[in-house]
Parts: sequence; C-alpha cells; structure tokens
Amino acid sequence: MRYFAGCAKCQKANANKNSRQTKLVPMPTRERSFEEIAIDFVRELPESEGFNAILVIIDWFTKIQHYIPAKITWTAEDVGNVYVTEI
Repeated sequence: MRYFAGCAKCQKANANKNSRQTKLVPMPTRERSFEEIAIDFVRELPESEGFNAILVIIDWFTKIQHYIPAKITWTAEDVGNVYVTEI
C-alpha cells in the first residue's frame, strides 16, 4: 500500500474523492419547438446520389432529429437555405 501512496502515476490515475466539485446547473427549459437547435455534419461518407455528408439538425425542445443529405463543400449560406426549405 505504501508503494501506491508514493507512486506519482498511481496518484494521478486515482480520482480524489474529497475534491471539491462544481455545482450542477440545470439547462434552461425551452418553451417551444425550434427555439434552440443543434446542427452538425456527418462527413466524408461514400457518395450517394451526389451527396457525401449528412446534415443533422436536432430540436432541443422536442428532441426531434432531422437528417438531410448534404455535401462537405456546402457553405453557411447553403446550410441556411437547406434549413429554411427543409425545416
């Protein structure tokens, strides 16, 4: 047991159970759909019908997920246009 107490690697690997933890703060609740969303890309997929990515849009209120065929060369304007037409 004394070996572990003096071993720097062992001390770094073991979490200090008495350390102070920050207070958890709940996420604010949304009041309606699409008030806040998350957008991400699944990139560099094999090309299919001219698309090689997937645009993923998630509504944080309803947790509904939308998957839209995309291209990795799209600009922010392209993403905005697809969002307006598809969602």
